[in-house]
Amino acid sequence: MSDQLSSGREHEPRSRRAAVVLAVVLALGGAAELGERHREQIALLSCVRSAEADAAYTDRRVRATASYVESGLGPSTPVQVRASLEQVLARTARDGLAPAVRARQRCERQRVMPWHGSLRTAHSRYVVLLEDREASLTRGAVAPVDLPARKAALSALVTALPGSRAQLGRLLSP
Repeated sequence: MSDQLSSGREHEPRSRRAAVVLAVVLALGGAAELGERHREQIALLSCVRSAEADAAYTDRRVRATASYVESGLGPSTPVQVRASLEQVLARTARDGLAPAVRARQRCERQRVMPWHGSLRTAHSRYVVLLEDREASLTRGAVAPVDLPARKAALSALVTALPGSRAQLGRLLSP
């Protein structure tokens, strides 16, 4: 009888030790998970800021060129001159293609863990937006941004990236 009591007491320290080890492992895993999510958020935010800066630069160039082209068009403008000016405008849009490709590639490379649902969804939506922009610039389109799609993608990013409202919120207003 005394053997059974003493052997039961010997297992208590082992089970307590196992519980402590399990708690430490879970705490370290949780900390690593938070660190990984934070790294993903910072990388994605950096990618978005860079892509949006490139897009804004291209959009300003296209608007300036469009203003210049429109000033040369009138009711009596010959068809050849009109076509030439439209080619200048399309070329200006296509000049924004290389930065758009780099931005898309950079954002595509950002790794987001599958279990980071809202962040992964926001990342995917933004990459699709960049793909659409790239395709539009390839065609030489003058208005390469689908504004409702852009607003939806940026809204998803603001929601998925805590603390990003100040940095990305202003992009939602134009």
